[in-house]
Amino acid sequence: MVDAESRSGQGATAQPQKNDRSHFKISDYLDCLQPDGGSETRTERSFFCPVCQSKNFKVDLKTNKYSGFNCKCTQSEASKRKLRALLRELRRDQKPVRPRQQRSWIYQDAEGRPLIRVNRQDYGNGKRKIWQDPIQKGACTDLRKLARPYRYQECLEAIERGEPIFWVEGEPCVDALHSIGITATTTIQGSNSYNSEQYRGLFPVESLVICPDRDLQGLKYAGAIAADYEGAKWCYAKPDSRLWQRLSASGGWDIADWIEEGATAEIILAAVEERRTFAAVTPEATKQADDSSTTTKPNAFKRQYHYIEQRYLSRLRFNEFTKDIELDKKPLDLGDFRVRLAVDNNLDVRLDNLGLILKSLAEKNPFHPVKDYLSQCVEQHTDTQILQEFAQRYFGCPEPIYNIFLKRTLIAAVARIFEPGCKVDTALILQGKQGYRKSTFFKLLAGEDYFDDSLGAIDKDEKLKLHQTWFAEWAELESVFKRKDISLTKAFLSSSVDVIRPPYGKQPQRMKRQAIIVGTTNQDEFLSDSTGNRRFWVIPVKQPIDVAQLRQERDLIWGAAVALYQAGEQWWLTAAEEQQAQELAKDYLTTDPWQSRIETYLIEARLTKVNVTEVLNNCFEIDPSQQTKSHQMRVAECLKRLSWESAQKKHHGKRQRVWVKPDGLAVPEESLCPTSPPNTTSAQPAEHKLDLPPNVDRAAVYGDSAQPAQPQTPSFVSHNGHGKFIAEQLE
Repeated sequence: MVDAESRSGQGATAQPQKNDRSHFKISDYLDCLQPDGGSETRTERSFFCPVCQSKNFKVDLKTNKYSGFNCKCTQSEASKRKLRALLRELRRDQKPVRPRQQRSWIYQDAEGRPLIRVNRQDYGNGKRKIWQDPIQKGACTDLRKLARPYRYQECLEAIERGEPIFWVEGEPCVDALHSIGITATTTIQGSNSYNSEQYRGLFPVESLVICPDRDLQGLKYAGAIAADYEGAKWCYAKPDSRLWQRLSASGGWDIADWIEEGATAEIILAAVEERRTFAAVTPEATKQADDSSTTTKPNAFKRQYHYIEQRYLSRLRFNEFTKDIELDKKPLDLGDFRVRLAVDNNLDVRLDNLGLILKSLAEKNPFHPVKDYLSQCVEQHTDTQILQEFAQRYFGCPEPIYNIFLKRTLIAAVARIFEPGCKVDTALILQGKQGYRKSTFFKLLAGEDYFDDSLGAIDKDEKLKLHQTWFAEWAELESVFKRKDISLTKAFLSSSVDVIRPPYGKQPQRMKRQAIIVGTTNQDEFLSDSTGNRRFWVIPVKQPIDVAQLRQERDLIWGAAVALYQAGEQWWLTAAEEQQAQELAKDYLTTDPWQSRIETYLIEARLTKVNVTEVLNNCFEIDPSQQTKSHQMRVAECLKRLSWESAQKKHHGKRQRVWVKPDGLAVPEESLCPTSPPNTTSAQPAEHKLDLPPNVDRAAVYGDSAQPAQPQTPSFVSHNGHGKFIAEQLE
């Protein structure tokens, strides 16, 4: 088939155009068109226009007629010629299907030792499979972090000879360039794996030529390289092709395709140039650029948006974990960037508009560092045995419940990353001597960048920390658990969503928590609420924590935790485990001096029912007019710790809220003498001792051998043993 372009130099005028039209069948190019998802019939298909990318480009399969309903690309013969020429170019530059074959490539470390074998299986139908095999078996670390770029040693030798190094995407492109005598390199995993810290500064800029694939993914990968090698030269495969202005998301032409078409080393080296500027390719943007009838000029904000997009899109990304905008993989300072635009680019953008533009662009390149890390860990390590006896190895605690606390906390931390906002209303607390590296344990587990040990007062700034960190440690744990704050503390811990204004945002947003809360303390007593301590899982640290071992095992620990999470293991306690945790927490309750005085008063007064006002009046001699809500709550807490129960009962002739002694603690009324005066015992403070009748054996009651029994008529305690029961309650 002869097209208009091939005959334009042979003196043809109107006739070539007619032949161009008569020999063209749109049905021959359906595989070059992209369906737009619009309405179709049995004989009519709907595509994006190949010229302007607008929707509703209709093709009649029966008549081979075509028309763009949302554009003007088919309204004149000139525009149709442009469309036909573009489709022919698309057909010529269509990426060929690789034949059925299997290939492999070896990556080495800095010393030239083999590390990883990358394998690729092409199935001959456009589908492929790529996988990696570690050459060094049993390594704990991710070998990819140690790998140098492909054919790194050959590149260094070429640089010594003064030859350029082409940085391409994918090992087949490297091999294709080597086949024509040009040294090239790439990174393991191609466009998905450029790591600035790993690859920055390996080559001199003046020796480097960056060669992107002809698609948006290729430009993004090349842009990441260019951010570390500013000033490097560029080479665009088949540089004169109009398709460089019509980029697909992926799957575009590459340097290997150009070489396969016949490009030589001389042609490729002659195509080396400076970096080009590409606008984002969207249907709307392309339509506006190609529609010559458009007279509306973009407003200032739109011009600023596209200006920044063209120059910085490939260098911007959005950290979904910290909610930060990053430029060249570093957090962006909005003010500094505004100054740079004004000085270097003569562009003045309002600060609030600049924040909106950068956030919109950065969100096109999102990433989540913690999720990526956890996914990498579970790819390498799935053995969960490392979490067996974890608490014993690190804290010296052999009891199974402590290992349950630790394992469930790790799974909860994983769940908060993969299911932000999931219910986690508990906090793991490490209690032990100063210098046992308790905070360091949490810091190493989370990673220094994702750990914060300054969580304090419950306000909006503290809530924001829970959306920029993974492990948030309560600072000054003792002050957090003050009685007046405990209800707020429990509510703060139980929340899974916070309404706060994020960075670069103008309006408050509902943000799901990705962090867990932990704590450390040197104190023996720090819990103040006798009923709400199920939320606090306390592990006593009995030995210094081996941080060197923790650094070595960190990836294995998280790999195991992710594996358990993926297997559906819960991160909350069972009812039995929760009851056990509640009992263990009692060991860390703060002691209130009022409690012993109240206990003595209740026993000596032989009470089985009492209200708070009576306790304050009779035990502490606080007049009812001087009693405060704080006094009442303090007495109620003491009664609660003494196992008394609150209930509505008739008392002093009227129904009211009283505290009742449980049956198990009650003293039978028939065995009590209402006139017995109080006295003291040697085992308790003086005011706790009861004055026993002369006929009662003090040694039998108190274990006091110095007081012999004096048989007389009983007046307070009978011989049935109830007096012994009273003494036990005092102790």
